[in-house]
Amino acid sequence: MVLGICSLPVSLMCSFMNFVGVVLGIIALILGVAALVKCRKNTASGRGMAIAGVVTGACGIVLGGFFTIFWYTMMFSSMP
Repeated sequence: MVLGICSLPVSLMCSFMNFVGVVLGIIALILGVAALVKCRKNTASGRGMAIAGVVTGACGIVLGGFFTIFWYTMMFSSMP
């Protein structure tokens, strides 16, 4: 969940950091799904935290991807 939360503000920063936000979101999504699998097998608790990690990771991926595309489009469309 921490990586998902970190990916949200990082994905809103400059163009290089947008890509970092996507990477953090992917890692958060993978770890959140792994935690959900462990919760389903009753080997771990914290199902709500796992769901929050999946949701924030997915939001980080979407926002980071959107702003990466936006910044690169704006950067290259202004070139003659």
